[in-house]
Amino acid sequence: MSVELRSARAVPPGRIIKRELEARGWSQKYLSEILGRPESKISPIIAGKKQITPEMAIALGEAFGTSSELWINLESNYRLHLAEDATERGAVTRRLRLRQYLPIAELVKRGWLPDTQDQDELEDAVCALLGVSSLGAIPRLAASFRGANRATVSIPSLVAWCQRARSLAARLTVSKFSATRFRSGCINELLSLSASLDGVPRVREVLGSYGVRFVVLRHLPQTYLDGVVLYLNHQPVVGLTLRYDRVDSFWFSLMHELGHIYAGHAGEFLDELDPESAASDPEEEESNRLAAEWLVPGQPLARFAQAVRPYYSRAHVESFAASIARHPGIVAGRLHRMGEIPHKNLRPLLERVSPQLGAVVAE
Repeated sequence: MSVELRSARAVPPGRIIKRELEARGWSQKYLSEILGRPESKISPIIAGKKQITPEMAIALGEAFGTSSELWINLESNYRLHLAEDATERGAVTRRLRLRQYLPIAELVKRGWLPDTQDQDELEDAVCALLGVSSLGAIPRLAASFRGANRATVSIPSLVAWCQRARSLAARLTVSKFSATRFRSGCINELLSLSASLDGVPRVREVLGSYGVRFVVLRHLPQTYLDGVVLYLNHQPVVGLTLRYDRVDSFWFSLMHELGHIYAGHAGEFLDELDPESAASDPEEEESNRLAAEWLVPGQPLARFAQAVRPYYSRAHVESFAASIARHPGIVAGRLHRMGEIPHKNLRPLLERVSPQLGAVVAE
């Protein structure tokens, strides 16, 4: 009489062989003689120290009158069970969920998160970065931002960027912020730096003297972010991404964010550069108007356009820019946005600013 051989997921195949031997009254030596293999090859299988090979499965099937597939399946199921016991259940799901929230590889590369295979450690680091107690508590950041890609924006990535910007801003030492003093002098002092690229490195210093922390932090994938205003201990933080590393983009983004502070807008604002793609938000529109007027005043611009339209030569633009003490790239960018000149024209005037900012730019 033999035992019924069943495929049991957690039972070692060697235990089934042992039961079969006991039921038949066979010894391991007798089985080795039948199989034509040394007993030293059989004992480790029965002890669970050695796996059943396809050749051994065929031999066992023939000896016990079963299919060879039974022994292969017993071995495979048992090894899978051991692997599951050795691996945290749900680890793949947890890793997938985390990477659906954030671009983990990018954040590790930048040093925002530790390079670790420990899922608990990584999740704790993500929670610390986002400023939440658990992944399920990831906030949908209440923010105002512009862009045609709004439907594909990753809110957790925006939150991560903002929290990182706050962390960098906290390291800066600035003067005490006064809204009255800021309105009376900060904008004009900054605009005095906008005539050439040489003024760009002084922006952080000037803002700091008015109590505004200034951070330049490269944007994250799926954030489509150009600038933001945050608050740290009731003091404003202006963060730029240099998503468009051009002199016109830099100054427009900067002045747009400062417009929020100047106008006393409340809350946090996640902004894109392009005003044509802005949502119909009164605060965004007001900040756009302030930035545009500060950088290229409307009346001088109208007189200039009337005098030279449609022949906006480089010499014309550079001459007008000098007359209002602005970098010619700022004027060219304004003309592009107005549709006065094609975007392909006067591109050499749109110089990069990141070389001027140097170490101010954080990854």
